[in-house]
Amino acid sequence: MHKIFLFFLATTALTLSSMSQRVIKVKRKGVTPVNVTSHDTKSSAITLQQFAGKWQEVYRTDDIKNRVDFTDTIFFNFLNNNQVYSRNGVNLSLLGNADLHGNELEVAGDMYTIKSLSEMQAILKDADQYSHTFIKKQNFYYETFPTNSMVTEQFTTPVKADLSAIAGKWRVYRRDAKPGATANDEMFIKGLRISLKHNDTTATGEVTFYQEGKSEVLPCTIAQSGEGINIVTEKHTWQVSIYKADATELVFGSMALLYYCRPL
Repeated sequence: MHKIFLFFLATTALTLSSMSQRVIKVKRKGVTPVNVTSHDTKSSAITLQQFAGKWQEVYRTDDIKNRVDFTDTIFFNFLNNNQVYSRNGVNLSLLGNADLHGNELEVAGDMYTIKSLSEMQAILKDADQYSHTFIKKQNFYYETFPTNSMVTEQFTTPVKADLSAIAGKWRVYRRDAKPGATANDEMFIKGLRISLKHNDTTATGEVTFYQEGKSEVLPCTIAQSGEGINIVTEKHTWQVSIYKADATELVFGSMALLYYCRPL
């Protein structure tokens, strides 16, 4: 009997020692437990409200972080209703929707990857692998100009241009749209390659476009039609007028939506 009592004491001591080495969490009555599990909130913490206001591009780098010169400064004005004014240069470009998809920011149809974001600075990478650094502003720099100090080229009358004048590779660097002129599912042209001329009025090439944030490249036929061209793929067709065509710039579209292109 004495041996049994000693065994019971030893077993109890070991049990108490083991319990003393563990942290016992007790839920008090009426207290809601707090979830302290660690999560990566890097992307989920970003909200459109953090972008509210005016952002002006201050410099741009390529995919190997070299500074690049540019004249088409980007301006964003994020409104409170998930809409955004997007400008390239000093002309109104587009009024569209703003949306977040993880760390992808959609701005009036253009998609950017958010590389960094603070209260006063944002770095966004575009689909062409250029990184754009923005700072938050009370007013854009052009808003301080006298109203008659800027004279921009206006395009109101189409011109006739043969295919040889627009042959080559063109990249859209700016869109100029009237507010409300484009829908959320609009197919926006990003680039055009006119490579093989079949005759005086027909050529073939490729058109790059995107719709709702998704880009696509399709072979196309370019047919001259009066003072414009028809860009025809197996899926879609664009009928556009030509407003300018020279070695440095191609401007086409309509009075509601103009595309400004530079040669590649």
